[in-house]
Amino acid sequence: MKSPHLLFVAMADKCRNLIKEAGDIDSQLPEALRPSHLMWMCDQMTEQSETWSETKLHRWLGFLQCGMMANHILTLEKTKLLFAETKTAFAENTQDRDLFDHLNPRNDFRMELGGEG
Repeated sequence: MKSPHLLFVAMADKCRNLIKEAGDIDSQLPEALRPSHLMWMCDQMTEQSETWSETKLHRWLGFLQCGMMANHILTLEKTKLLFAETKTAFAENTQDRDLFDHLNPRNDFRMELGGEG
């Protein structure tokens, strides 16, 4: 990957812009899923991108994506397209083995749980 930290900043910026465009959403969702908290998460990812581990950044990005889907800002298909564009701009154009190794029944897949190192 050319620069994983730039990739996460770009993805957080895309999320932030989409949340802003959606405006105030009258949501009955828990506080952690409300747009104001999601915007805070985008800001934290941008500010901490060089100090946090890639595992933590991935977890936060996944939560952002789910929060945006919960608020009907994105659908799963739109999420895939949105981040594919960003990944193409900031990452090497190779298949990400970590995204597919768990689908191979012959692979001894081991899940990394973050916070161990």
